[in-house]
Amino acid sequence: MFSQSVQPNVVSLFSSTGSDPLGLFSVHTDRALPSDSFVHLLNDDTSLPHPSPPAMLVAPPLLVQEAHDESVTSGYSLSQTVLHIQSPSLPTTFIRTPPTSPNGRSVRHLSADLGMKHEWLHLQVRNMGREFSFEVGLVDRAGREGVVRCSTFQVLSIVSLPLWSLLNFLHHVFLCHFKTMPPCQRHDHNSSTYDLFSQKEPRVKMDSSPPILLLPLTFPISSSRPLTAWTIINLNISSLIPHYSSRSLASLYATSDIQGSPSSSRRADAPSGAYSHISYLKIYATCRLRRVWFSDSGPGGKVPWEFELYGDL
Repeated sequence: MFSQSVQPNVVSLFSSTGSDPLGLFSVHTDRALPSDSFVHLLNDDTSLPHPSPPAMLVAPPLLVQEAHDESVTSGYSLSQTVLHIQSPSLPTTFIRTPPTSPNGRSVRHLSADLGMKHEWLHLQVRNMGREFSFEVGLVDRAGREGVVRCSTFQVLSIVSLPLWSLLNFLHHVFLCHFKTMPPCQRHDHNSSTYDLFSQKEPRVKMDSSPPILLLPLTFPISSSRPLTAWTIINLNISSLIPHYSSRSLASLYATSDIQGSPSSSRRADAPSGAYSHISYLKIYATCRLRRVWFSDSGPGGKVPWEFELYGDL
């Protein structure tokens, strides 16, 4: 889609407040679950308009334990249109770019490859109290493909990495910033970063084609008293390539896989060279989504003012 285009330092791929938010995406839902599998634009603060019947919205979870205290529950939502993606069945409900038809084939007039060359992916999402996942396809300069899957349902494996090694790996490649949002003030880039990963482990699934790097994702718990319901996820795509050849991460998957160790042929197909580009992006249920963008710099980089989050009075 964009491989032949001039790509500036910051490229917005999705904005829920744009004139055509899903213009670059295809929408996939589960027809067997008409009341609980849908994608719908609504106001985050009021959850209006309601989706067409028989669809029924799930309520966002409370962010604090003292729900009766209005002083700590106000200002959490956005007075903006956002995209609500909902389903109890994640594999069947998602948005994807480049778009594909229901049978998985690429839309005829669009490329099957996104061709985005930036090293950083950024998402603004809201936790809806259900499982959530997103998936990125990456390609190295030799054309070898890999998949990065970040999910809240990542399970513990039988064998553990040393804690210091695990935390160093996760802090290096996957930074989730939960930014404070006082009323009527804009987010800044100096707010707290939560350590989310001490109970979950990354793995590499080498017996699939293309190989999959599985990364755990956890939203902050209510006792942490976040000042916003919204999360900015910053993912460094290029730094993930070396981990496809990590024997320790691959062994974590192999230990929990009854089929045994990954084959050497699959390992040879894994990306291992310099980073080239992102081939696709899929965002699964269940979440609310405000913006998706790519950049050449990390979370400390300068972005347009409309990318920031604002609190209510």
